[in-house]
Formats: sequence, C-alpha cells, structure tokens
Amino acid sequence: MTRPIPAAGEAMPTSPSLRETINAYKAGYQELDRLAGLPGGLTKDNEEALWEELIHPHSKALIKWNAPAATIDEAISALQMVRQEEEGFSGSPIAGSLFRAALQYFETAGPPKTIADLFEEPIDNARRMASILAGLLEEGFEADMTKYGRPSHYFLTKDQVENIMFSIYQVQDFIGNIGNAFEEAIR
Repeated sequence: MTRPIPAAGEAMPTSPSLRETINAYKAGYQELDRLAGLPGGLTKDNEEALWEELIHPHSKALIKWNAPAATIDEAISALQMVRQEEEGFSGSPIAGSLFRAALQYFETAGPPKTIADLFEEPIDNARRMASILAGLLEEGFEADMTKYGRPSHYFLTKDQVENIMFSIYQVQDFIGNIGNAFEEAIR
C-alpha cells in the first residue's frame, strides 16, 4: 500500500499505520463476532486461540503504540476508538496509547485551520490587486500621452473613467467587507 508523503506538521508514517492497525483490531473483533453467530463457530475450546489469532497481535501493537498519529484523520480515528473502547469497558488497555497518539499529532500539527485562515491570504491578495489595478487604471486614464508625442489610445469619456474607477473601488471595499466578516466570525 502506497502512503502519501505527510504534509508539514504531520508525522512520518509507521508501518503498518495507526489507522491500519486500528482497522485490523476492529476487523478481528468483527470476525470473532461473526464466528460466534455460527453454529460451532466459536466454542470454549477455540475461543482463546481465535482471540490470539484475530485480535491479540493488533491489541498488542496498539498497547505498545508510541508514535503520533500521522494525519488529522488518523488522530480522529484513534480518539473514536478510545471512545468506543471506553464505552465497552472502563480501563481499556489500548485507550492510553491511542489517546497519546492523537494528542501528539495535535501538539505537533498546531491548531486546525479556520475558515478565516483559509480565506485570509486570498482576500488580502484580492484587496492588494484591486488597489494596484485601481492605481494603474487611474494613472493610465489620467495620463496625457500627447505631451510625449503619442496619441492617447483609449476612447473613454471622463464619466466612463469615473464609473470604472468607482466600480473598482466598490469591489475593493466589498472584498474588504468579506475579510472583515470572516475576522468577526472567528472572534
């Protein structure tokens, strides 16, 4: 199975991954439950051997797990498994290591991105570009090229230039309002 290279702040993958180990642990219990539902599938004679085969290796790996979760999804899977285990019985032997793996991920990854984080840079860039465009257009429309021996190549009336500039400033203000709304939303 090919694993992607982790993003900044994410741990290098361990083989098998935490998610794979959790899934194998769950699959072992599901298989044990399936066998228990079959006539003669699970008996006192084979229950311990089946547990050793289907669950114990994964349980042992999870108890000894000491690496951080590699991704946010893996950290969440670990916490969900902790909740499931603790609902089943208090003092689950795998809960502590799964909780630590998730906690280590969140400690190293930093806080999750908010909507404002995701939009901050694009909104700032849009504000900046609208400002630059407005300045360039204003400068270009007001330039008298005839003094340089060149004719002016645009055919806009003064009202048209004013309307274009008004529109650009309105867009710039609108983008600023979007940014302000996102900043207010996260407070």
